[in-house]
Amino acid sequence: MISASRDASDTHDVCRYVTPGFKYTMSDVDTLANAFATVDPADVIVTTTDQLGTLVFLTASTPDGSALIDITATDNEGKRATIDLGSYPDPDDQ
Repeated sequence: MISASRDASDTHDVCRYVTPGFKYTMSDVDTLANAFATVDPADVIVTTTDQLGTLVFLTASTPDGSALIDITATDNEGKRATIDLGSYPDPDDQ
């Protein structure tokens, strides 16, 4: 997702990694890309800060702590996590 955000020209370039129904803007994508602009995505440290049912609250950070972003994920039967980056619900759905 971080790699995709760096080259994205449209939110759909990144949103294939995220939960449907959320509203994304290029500013969300740019925030992610800029936060880790100089870091190899493989070096990003992801830690679990809390869990509430199927919601998992994560923090992604650089090894030196210079960048940090909070992420919410949904645990899908313990097999994978769907990343939520943006706002929910999509205001256009209301």
